[in-house]
Amino acid sequence: MATSDLGRLLRQRFREHDLHRAIPRRDVLVRERRAVEAELEAVARSIPFWSRLLFFHRTPDERSEKRIVARRAEVERSLADLERRIADGLAAVSREAPPFEVAIAVERIVRVGLTPLVSRGRLRSELVGLADRIVETWMPGLHLETLVDTLIHEDACRAAATRAPGRLGLDRQLGFRPVTPAVATAIVARRLLESPHAGDVFAAGERFAHREQLAALAADARSAVSALDQLNIFSTSPAERRRNELAEEVRGLEADVSGKVDIARSVVHAALAAFPPLEIVARIVEALGLVGLLTAEKEPVVRGQGIVQVRVTALRPVLFAALERVVEAWDAAFPDVSLPTSLAWSLSRRPVPGCPPGAGPLAIAAVRRLAARERSCWLRTQLLVHAAAVRGGERRVRAAQDAVSMFDRLLWRGRRELDTARTEAGRLRWHRRRLERRWEQLVHEARDAARTLPVFQLRHALVAAGLAVERIATSSSSSRTPIRCDVRGRDRAVEALDGVRRELASAFDVPARVRSLLLAAARVRRPVAPTEVDPTAPPRGAEAIRLVAGALHAADPDWRSLLSDVERSLVVAPKPTRDALWDKLLVEAGTEENDLLAVVGPFVRHVEDAANEALLDLAPIVDDAAEAFAPFAVLLRLPFATAALGAVRSVRFKSTELRSSGGKNKLVTVYRCRLFGRGRAVRAVEWVARPFVESFGDLPSYHRLLELWELDGSPLIPFLDD
Repeated sequence: MATSDLGRLLRQRFREHDLHRAIPRRDVLVRERRAVEAELEAVARSIPFWSRLLFFHRTPDERSEKRIVARRAEVERSLADLERRIADGLAAVSREAPPFEVAIAVERIVRVGLTPLVSRGRLRSELVGLADRIVETWMPGLHLETLVDTLIHEDACRAAATRAPGRLGLDRQLGFRPVTPAVATAIVARRLLESPHAGDVFAAGERFAHREQLAALAADARSAVSALDQLNIFSTSPAERRRNELAEEVRGLEADVSGKVDIARSVVHAALAAFPPLEIVARIVEALGLVGLLTAEKEPVVRGQGIVQVRVTALRPVLFAALERVVEAWDAAFPDVSLPTSLAWSLSRRPVPGCPPGAGPLAIAAVRRLAARERSCWLRTQLLVHAAAVRGGERRVRAAQDAVSMFDRLLWRGRRELDTARTEAGRLRWHRRRLERRWEQLVHEARDAARTLPVFQLRHALVAAGLAVERIATSSSSSRTPIRCDVRGRDRAVEALDGVRRELASAFDVPARVRSLLLAAARVRRPVAPTEVDPTAPPRGAEAIRLVAGALHAADPDWRSLLSDVERSLVVAPKPTRDALWDKLLVEAGTEENDLLAVVGPFVRHVEDAANEALLDLAPIVDDAAEAFAPFAVLLRLPFATAALGAVRSVRFKSTELRSSGGKNKLVTVYRCRLFGRGRAVRAVEWVARPFVESFGDLPSYHRLLELWELDGSPLIPFLDD
């Protein structure tokens, strides 16, 4: 049957088995199950342990938990029944349309790759299995690396192109008629000769052939060196000089040849589209090159509980791009054999989602700015090119190593094959390093694009400040003599907090000091009533100042008179001085920690109260102002965090320990440093960031922005479960 007949058959069988309703219903049940599990987890956390011990009495929360458990069981039963119906229906359809069975495998791979915690082993095995199946179905016996390495040579390419058929043969069941490796090579060769880059490919092939000839001569010259010449260290024989000269010439060609051959191979990969099933295999190769490099990382973000490290997967957005290219290659090859979910959505006449779930307006605005950058698109293309080279390099290294048996290694045979393996391994390492470097540059692109939005710019500064405060430390060593206890990292933390102030002033075009901002707001004659702020375009400059004035007026109509009373002492925080109390603590011995805290606590509170006495009168309006303009609340709270940093102290303690020396036990005096006040400083920075989170929510990490960028308008969206 023709391809259009195959498409009509699929649609007819889908309706007969009710798959166009069952598959969308499955996605709805999956999301419902996830929502029920989240609700159950929230209720379970609210039930205290002692309440569960009273099994003869159930609280309202326990009764609610029981209802949710029953509802989850019902959803799971419905989902299991639906999964069986879908599996039976898909199996029946695939028996009549063999390409549809491959389409099912493609969708399964896409769903595995889109899971948040992707299993690299399972994804690799699924991709390898799919590539092998496509090759066995439409190109039995073909080796992709052999095809690519053959066509970079002009003579072989032109000879193969003469055997290319006039047009691709169609099959009534498979869509495309299966071809032999020779015919597939001829089809690609004809497309390559039509490419404007064919000359560069063949020039690289000539350089590569010359390098291989030199490598063969170098191997022969190395074998020609006798054992006696190798043992003679006092002179160099003509055979050794010939060996060294050829080896040096091969090394000189290696860097130039490797780069040109890699470019030539990428051009040949582009020509694989001449035979559509072969292009699908090429896209699978790109995904396979990324699977082994997926690693778990952590990225700091601002959340309701402060600065937290969220778990991310490096290169996952690029994997999304590779999977998207697999789906696009399949759709181009078999336009009437859609993936099951895509076909079900089209037959159900429901609108396909246009954006990924969880993408708020700020994230979408950042994604739009990232997409507008040409460099980000170029980096993504480079990443996919390097990924294909990584997969090809892995297979070539494995083939070269397998060509030499262990017995040959023991007899020092197969030196040329081992040299080839080492050369290919070096190229493989280079591509991996370049891929990692390009990925770092892409993350920087996402960061730079997001920071063009004022809210992301302020988030970046808050994260830097939180991390700097957490890194404050003191000496961790101990000594038998009095040691100096310094607070390390406090200057950087103070600078980071000043960076928050500068970034806030730059992003929103407002004065960098609270006093200046309040005085500017006091001069506003027509303040703006507090309204909902558009997070993608928050007010800046005079508009922001009018909004601050309106928020202050709404909180307290007499705030101007209050400002005039405290204006002279506003945020003029006295620096904590080293007085007799601290001199006493530094030399005091044997003080218990609780006693020391009891002494230090009042002093710290006195310093903070003195530093912020003027701000305490304005504290009632802070929360109200935060609801109208969060940056104002952040700026108003910064002096408290600065005062908390000034109260961080490192105190020397003296203790007595029993130690063994020379077989005898004796008591020794040991001095250590302890840090006090860092926890208070961390909580102060979290308090500073709280209005930001309350106003703008949990902004996505830069890795998540890259994922949203890849999923924006992507054909992968119908397969997302999260």
